[in-house]
Amino acid sequence: IAFDALTIPFPPKIDQGIRAAYYSLQALILQAWGRLEEAMTLHKKEERLYKELDNKQGLAASYGNQAVILQAWGRLEEAMTLHKKEEKLHEELGDKQGLARTYGNQAVILQAWGRLEEAMTLHKKAERLKEELGDKQGLANSYGNQALILRAWGRLEEAMTLHKKGERLHEELGNKQGLSISFVNQAVLLAENLDRKPEAIRLLARALSLAQAMNAQDHIEHINKLIETYRDTTLATTAPQMPNSPSHP
Repeated sequence: IAFDALTIPFPPKIDQGIRAAYYSLQALILQAWGRLEEAMTLHKKEERLYKELDNKQGLAASYGNQAVILQAWGRLEEAMTLHKKEEKLHEELGDKQGLARTYGNQAVILQAWGRLEEAMTLHKKAERLKEELGDKQGLANSYGNQALILRAWGRLEEAMTLHKKGERLHEELGNKQGLSISFVNQAVLLAENLDRKPEAIRLLARALSLAQAMNAQDHIEHINKLIETYRDTTLATTAPQMPNSPSHP
């Protein structure tokens, strides 16, 4: 399907709305493949058409997708500007799903900027909408992001509680990627905040198994580095000949 969507030529008299939808579909496929420059070019084409057609729903989606690419490129100010434009359109349309999505994305940017109180406020707004909509995947992601903020604030029990809630939802949905990420985040908290490295390593082994099943090479590499780090520090701190060895960063 992806191949066809990128190679089928447009009919000579195609409706502009359909043309914009094709650009959107192609751009999303390219984003999934990591071809972000090409995806952005198509999103800009779709944006121009949606403006001409006064299609606010399509325009909001275009702004959101462009913002996600800009986030991936580290251009966070530009991404936030587009998310705010997206938010305004979703508000006008009464689109709760779109609002929940943009609140979550804006919150992630605020987290990157260290503006954690503002980020948590938006995550909570997104959480309420996702609960109302029954969006379990969105809720799982929101719980995970809120847990990262709570960990930064030192509220470790609350952070672990949210990670566990996210884990249950990912498991229920069969989301291997989300489950693996949840295991990694829980492991980091256990190892680096609670000094429970053996438990952390066991969780990382579960995360690694899921990552290998998905052939997610970058994730596999990251998990292996964490396992190596925590295993080495565990051995150093438990070896009888080195009872007072300091841990290494």
